[in-house]
Amino acid sequence: MDCHAHVFPAKVAVNAVDSIGSFYQLPMAGSGTIHDLSALHQQAGITHRVISSTATRPEQVAVINRFMLHCAQKNSTTISLGTLHPSQPDEDIVRTLDEITASGLRGVKLHPDFQRFPADGPFAVKAARLMADRRLVLLIHAGDPRQRFSNPEQIERLAAACPDTKIIAAHLGGWGHWKDAAQVLAKWQNVFVDTSSSLPFITQEEAIQCIRTFGAHRVLFGTDYPMWRPADEYTRLMTLPLTVKEQEMILWENGSRLFHVF
Repeated sequence: MDCHAHVFPAKVAVNAVDSIGSFYQLPMAGSGTIHDLSALHQQAGITHRVISSTATRPEQVAVINRFMLHCAQKNSTTISLGTLHPSQPDEDIVRTLDEITASGLRGVKLHPDFQRFPADGPFAVKAARLMADRRLVLLIHAGDPRQRFSNPEQIERLAAACPDTKIIAAHLGGWGHWKDAAQVLAKWQNVFVDTSSSLPFITQEEAIQCIRTFGAHRVLFGTDYPMWRPADEYTRLMTLPLTVKEQEMILWENGSRLFHVF
């Protein structure tokens, strides 16, 4: 199960993928459409996926959430997350989360760096607490040394303020902060991490240390498509000196339990 992938409507996919590439100064590996992702997953032997997209303007929230629901309704192996925007009024956040819950979307994706809000600020804490009430999972971008929105200490304060919310801190808890992320976040049992956009940048020894500091039971496989090819990310994970049980937990068991896939 790929627990971290992004797709966009075909008419905006090119611009969306180009924007991601420009932000991270990296070449993209996919077109950003659900059809391309599904084909690449099939090639890699990946059967299930968790998809999301981020609203960079408040008027995008409803459009993105409808598109995510459409993708999930078309394919039973696709789990979709909704989104919010920090400039939404409180009553709109509550209404949006109620709609997300009623529609069957499994959680919410937030990106502090793209959306320009601190991960430990009032918006994030308020939204995360409301998610706990609705049994929604929060997938939050974590880390970037160029930014000051989602470093490990900020994710820790969010986790501490919202102990009943299941939080997936992407990129092994903090892109570019991998060692600090494991040391700071592993003690919080409501925090999970995913492998997306991490394995290409760290050594196998660093990856194993990070995974085992959190415990493989709290690590999810993620590709961050369209940034990386799913088959390449799968190979990177499978070449780590993990036990078979650790592989099973990371590749399937943890994600299926967290997102209620049985």
